Amino acid sequence: MKCKKLFALALAMVMCVPMSFNALAAQNSTTQASPATSIEALLGSDFEETFSEQVESRIPAPPLTSVHVYLVNSEQAGQEYIAPYQYATNLDHGGSWIQLITLDVGYSGWREATFDGNKMDLTDVVPVDTDGDTILDGYLRLWTLDVNFDNGKFIYHATPEYSGRQYEAWINVI
Repeated sequence: MKCKKLFALALAMVMCVPMSFNALAAQNSTTQASPATSIEALLGSDFEETFSEQVESRIPAPPLTSVHVYLVNSEQAGQEYIAPYQYATNLDHGGSWIQLITLDVGYSGWREATFDGNKMDLTDVVPVDTDGDTILDGYLRLWTLDVNFDNGKFIYHATPEYSGRQYEAWINVI
């Protein structure tokens, strides 16, 4: 029964949270001269509207159940929210740096992000409550890479703390 509830929570979050991402991408596509330094600075009011600010940190997140690409940010195109099952960006990204935000539903023990085979730096992590119950549901992670690019493939891998199962999320950045 608990697994069904966790699955339902993850599915609801994936389906409900990013419903209007393509519309938001067009609104939030202002370009930046340099990469953002934090998730909250990058998302601004969207962070406060989507995720609860009050997370009870004494209660650990459940084991990892899914991973998602949440947002792409680049010098040329700015921010683009990524919808569920979206496998390529809609905006024309490029420039001298790229950032992506991933969402882990649950807690991962190991994680790695690459862009076109280049390992990305983890520059910020924020615990999130996706359903307003003040219980930690997962983490947003900001990945940054200083590299000149026109397009490429982002791949994110994560595994639960005590499991060999690997989860993957990816997107083609055009």
